[in-house]
Amino acid sequence: MELIFMGTPSFAVPILSSLIKSRHNVVAVVTQPDRPKGRSSKLVQSPVKVLAAENNLEIFQPENINKDDRVISSLKNSRADLVITAAFGQIVSRQVLSIPKKECINIHTSLLPKYRGAAPINRAIINGESETGVSIINMTEALDAGDIIASDTTRISPDENAEELEERLAGIAVELLQKVIDSFEKNSVKYRCQDEGFVTYASKLEKGEGAIDWNGSSESIHNLIRGLIPWPCACSFLQKRESDTKKRIIIKKSFLKCTDEIIVDKRPGTINKTGEKGMLVSTCNGGIWINVLQPEGKRVMDAKDFINGYNIEVGDTFTIKT
Repeated sequence: MELIFMGTPSFAVPILSSLIKSRHNVVAVVTQPDRPKGRSSKLVQSPVKVLAAENNLEIFQPENINKDDRVISSLKNSRADLVITAAFGQIVSRQVLSIPKKECINIHTSLLPKYRGAAPINRAIINGESETGVSIINMTEALDAGDIIASDTTRISPDENAEELEERLAGIAVELLQKVIDSFEKNSVKYRCQDEGFVTYASKLEKGEGAIDWNGSSESIHNLIRGLIPWPCACSFLQKRESDTKKRIIIKKSFLKCTDEIIVDKRPGTINKTGEKGMLVSTCNGGIWINVLQPEGKRVMDAKDFINGYNIEVGDTFTIKT
């Protein structure tokens, strides 16, 4: 089959790679324009563009595909059977949906109709979900609202972060997509309507939502930390007992305390213990171990190195800066 692929971030790379290696033909790739990154504001190509260029595929980078008649015309002339999108980053118009002979389909990393929107993996983890999955739907002009063609479910491990889960879901998507393409080839596609009564949304992550409220439960804090990896990351401010200075700390990894570990100082945010496992910090219902972190502007380090390098002591506290 002749395929057009639309995608942008790392999640989409193994999916495009599988299509390139398949017996099908990728006739064009559409991805977001090069964007400035870092302090130098140097333009950076999307991971999908890099892979497409390595394989000499035709690449389109419209700022807004719905308003780019040249791109739409070129894609129509390709006479593709399917348009496949995976984290493309733009909602497409009816005109774009009419490009392929058969269908535009979208790979979404949730069990639709739950978690429509921009950050389904992160929100599922932050909300403490025990399972998620991949849904492949036919595309409509409404956000992630198309009929479900196929889906697959997976458990979320208790300590799995969003970056790790995304990598696993990409692998699931690769296998599921091959089955869906086969069904289109055989004209045996079956559709299932989404139940609008169960719709939830996964809003885009915002930079400021990583601040940890230590008055929350151990579980909710742990879920926030792993749900915001790799961006924007959970953070807190560390204050030494005999100082008014607060240092911003980005927290990269945590795990819940064992039931037999004693919390002496129950004031939320207080460090109760330091050692090989990291720092045991009080929460409203117990405690949580912090074992990988990053002082602002410094390198990522294990909590043991941080404790020794910054002379961390029992009684020091994590807090929200005021």
